[in-house]
Amino acid sequence: MGRTIVRDAAVHDVRSWQRVVGEAFVPLDVTATSHGPFHARMHAVSTGGALVSDLSTGSGHLVRHTRAGAGTARPGHAYKVSLQLRGRSTVRQHGREADLGPGQLAVYDTADDYELCGATGRDGEFRALVLMVPGAALGLAAEQVRELLAVTIAGDAGSARLLTPLLQEIAGDHGHLEHERSGTTVRAATALLSVTLLDVLGAGAVRGGRLGAVQAWIEDHLDEPLDPAVIAAANHVSVRTLHALFHAEGRTVGGWVRRRRLERCRDDLLDPGSARTTVAAVGRRWGFTDPAHFSRAFRSEFGASPRDLRP
Repeated sequence: MGRTIVRDAAVHDVRSWQRVVGEAFVPLDVTATSHGPFHARMHAVSTGGALVSDLSTGSGHLVRHTRAGAGTARPGHAYKVSLQLRGRSTVRQHGREADLGPGQLAVYDTADDYELCGATGRDGEFRALVLMVPGAALGLAAEQVRELLAVTIAGDAGSARLLTPLLQEIAGDHGHLEHERSGTTVRAATALLSVTLLDVLGAGAVRGGRLGAVQAWIEDHLDEPLDPAVIAAANHVSVRTLHALFHAEGRTVGGWVRRRRLERCRDDLLDPGSARTTVAAVGRRWGFTDPAHFSRAFRSEFGASPRDLRP
């Protein structure tokens, strides 16, 4: 029986949180995306080769992992599955993105670059349960899992209906993970995760990577004039098909483009290297020609004005 290791941490600044999660998972870069005091908590249990972590913060945040930044610090290959409990998050990897609300899941690969943007809910809290398992533990081919990275998985459909309550029980009963049967619990969750991923593959939830390809094209052209007709023509699909691809993920074309442009603006504003660029110029760079409209849209998306994010 494997050794069970329990770790608790409560921090009040972003750098400390970056250190805590980096030591638990893989090297990460963490940036706060909202002003005010920062606080975060983690309860993590390592058992049976897997890591189960209950994470919560009271601030919006952006987490990035890059292979270059990881170096050789964590050579093992592992997958992470994130179950959203409170607030919302967006997971991005391989040109795709998964928008998660409470009860929804997404899988991402720690061997490749990824990004997670978290936002607090109306109660002012972001909370997620993250299960990290060795790549071989899922029993699926790497090509199969790759199709499912950064894809929103409904927690109330198929085998996920069994997986989600188990993960939620784990999150709500920390003591259960710390006794001698914790390894069995985690192995059961891992097996259910494998079945859930096979369900999603069989249901055709990933439409041949077409949406991911369209989103990757948009990413490369965000600083250009874009509308559905332009995007559809460049990707050799009809406008109707384009709208259907986004609708199947609970999004709209215009809404997705707008948010990605706002996120690019946010990244520029947080970058010390852009400190001499005016807020209005940052907005114009990403298609927001009206400063007042840019400020309103930015505040609606991130809960702070563009000027508030300047370092």
